[in-house]
Amino acid sequence: MQKNLLLAIRLRQARLLAGLTQDETVSRLRRKITKAALSNYEQGKRTPHAAILYALAKVYNRPVTWFSKPETFSMTWHAYRASASLSKTRRERIELEVCERLEQEMNIRSLYGAELEAGFPKRRECSTLEEADGLAARLRKSWKMGLDCVESVTQCLEDQGAVIVHHRPAPDEGFDGLSATVNEKMPLLVVNPDVSIDRLRFDLLHEAGHVLMDTSKLQSPKEEEKLVNRFAASFLVPPEVLQAELGGHRRNLTLSELLVLKKKYGMSVGAWIYSASAHRVIHKSLADSLWRQRASRGWAKNEPAVFQGEETPLRLRQMALRAVTEGALPAREVLRVVPELEEALVSEGMVETMGIKQYTIGTPETRRENMLLAAERMAGEYKAGGALHDMLEDAVDDFLEEGER
Repeated sequence: MQKNLLLAIRLRQARLLAGLTQDETVSRLRRKITKAALSNYEQGKRTPHAAILYALAKVYNRPVTWFSKPETFSMTWHAYRASASLSKTRRERIELEVCERLEQEMNIRSLYGAELEAGFPKRRECSTLEEADGLAARLRKSWKMGLDCVESVTQCLEDQGAVIVHHRPAPDEGFDGLSATVNEKMPLLVVNPDVSIDRLRFDLLHEAGHVLMDTSKLQSPKEEEKLVNRFAASFLVPPEVLQAELGGHRRNLTLSELLVLKKKYGMSVGAWIYSASAHRVIHKSLADSLWRQRASRGWAKNEPAVFQGEETPLRLRQMALRAVTEGALPAREVLRVVPELEEALVSEGMVETMGIKQYTIGTPETRRENMLLAAERMAGEYKAGGALHDMLEDAVDDFLEEGER
């Protein structure tokens, strides 16, 4: 990628990640540049001078070196589940936030890439509900799961090489899920963790379905959603298990019975109703009655939380701890990616005792990265409150006062 084009792309990405419009950016720069100039920078039509680039980096809270750092992976986006009110710009920002998080993770994952070959099969064409059932069955077989309950969907998918990212949306964001393939082989599943655990399990498999199934021949997104929902339900509770638990044909069925099954299998009552009807264990009229009963009890939005399970991604945490233990990465860098490990690293004495050791261990690339991180920390002296901040800010202001040349 040409240097100017990379800079243009990075400038726009930095602004979106900062949650700023072009007008807001110009305002924060005290109108030392125009909106038209900023637009030209982001389109690659013009290149900002060093002082302006520094000023933009300050506004966007980015090190200047970030603008010249190319992306180290490719993304193929498959599906985006969100409310219609979510703007295109906000969707792009979420994708950028996910990519930034992934970029941080990949630095850790790359250390052990040979041990994480994805067990996901290649994406294949799928256009019928029966094919979705078949895919779920084949996947369970290839992963040697039999017909057992899925104790943790997260661990099941992570064990097969999937990268799972939790994105907590803003209150008005309306985000449900996002899926992609990284470097043409690694599944990326992005979900909202602030939902019920049975919903989270289903959402993870829903996004996995988008990665696994090529539904390009379908006529509408609605048909695609039906297919991935069918895959998720059949993976959680295979048709054979459904019929064994409920019986071949039921003339009546209660929500209380389905609640017991939810506690056992971690699949919502709503999904049980859907599957029972789809596989003709119950007639449509009984399914409709159960849907009405479920709604009247207020379960449409908030089913009883009877399933006890754990759906926390653990693969990255384990690799991060290993990287610090083996001296492959400094503890402070790891904590920027996995901050929840701080207590563990403190208890092991790894956070405060690394010292000069981090510059003398590991590969030359690791040592170089550690030194760059140290330089980045020194750059903090130039930020607000830093010892050199006022001096450098005055120099930038003097330059901008003269106008862009």
